[in-house]
Amino acid sequence: MLKIGILGEEKGIAAIVIKELLKKNAVKFFFAEVKSAEEINESFMEAVLKKSKILILDINVYEDYENLMALRFDILLFLTNEKKNQVTLSALLKEKNYLIVDSDSYSVKKIIATEGSKVITCGFNTRACVSVSSVEMKLTSQIQCCLQRTIETIDGREVEPREIKYAGKYYEKNVVNIVAALVVAIITGVNV
Repeated sequence: MLKIGILGEEKGIAAIVIKELLKKNAVKFFFAEVKSAEEINESFMEAVLKKSKILILDINVYEDYENLMALRFDILLFLTNEKKNQVTLSALLKEKNYLIVDSDSYSVKKIIATEGSKVITCGFNTRACVSVSSVEMKLTSQIQCCLQRTIETIDGREVEPREIKYAGKYYEKNVVNIVAALVVAIITGVNV
């Protein structure tokens, strides 16, 4: 089972978009909001019982991330703007993993990940691995982003640089979180 964790203050939109894309592609998943290591374990067991292909955990712990060692994630979205001195995420990550971060966030400069991490940055920053090209706000939001380097999927396929379009009913302030959710879709092989 693929395990996806989502951390941060304004991460809700990323969870919504990931769930929407998985449903659209008929991928069986289990989603839970968790606040403790015990809830993480319970959610994992429930996902196993339901024979889910993917477990998505919206982690509502804002301090002491390192002490949530109950489960190691394959993909971790770290979507925070808090100014922390240092964030060590190695306790939450499997040996081979993907770490998706907001390149416009201050905390990105202070992240310490595991040696095998594939760090994928996303944001308005032109140096981000996936950068926002344009945002059009009407009845539905139209977001266009650019995958600027090749990304390897969970199953080993390579996704070449390209433009990605997404339309949804979301707010402009959540654009980077939507892009992070699109990165999860690409990594897991789900059509955007």
